[in-house]
Amino acid sequence: MTQKRMRTIEVAHFGGTTRVVDSGSLDALLTERNAEGFNEFWISGEAKFPVLVISVREQNAAVHFFPEDRNPGFHSIRHEAPGNAVVLRTIGEEIQVASEAIVSFEDARRAAHEFVDTLALPTTLKWFQL
Repeated sequence: MTQKRMRTIEVAHFGGTTRVVDSGSLDALLTERNAEGFNEFWISGEAKFPVLVISVREQNAAVHFFPEDRNPGFHSIRHEAPGNAVVLRTIGEEIQVASEAIVSFEDARRAAHEFVDTLALPTTLKWFQL
C-alpha cells in the first residue's frame, strides 16, 4: 500500500521536533508515548500558526486548535455526559482536562490528518470556541 504524500509538516513532541511528509509517518509518530503513556503533539505547517495540539494519555486525547497567535482557539468536545477530569501531561507538568473535552485517540488521529490536508479547523471533531 502506498503512503499518502502530504505537505511537509512539523510536529513538536516530547521526543523533539520531527518533519513529517507522509500519512504513515504521521500515524507512527502519533502513537509514540513516554514510559507513563503520555505525549503531546504540536502540529503545524511552514508557519507557526495555525497549530493543532493533541495531548494524549494512552487512548484518550484532548485536541486544541489555535488559528493564530493570541487567539484562544477551540478545544474538542464530545457528546457523552461529563465525568471526572482526566489528567494529561505536558513536559514538566500535569494538566487536568474536563472530561467533556476528551475524545478518543482515534478521533484525534483523524483530526490530525484532516488538519495537515487543510491547515484549518478539522470538521471530524466537535469544537467549543474559547
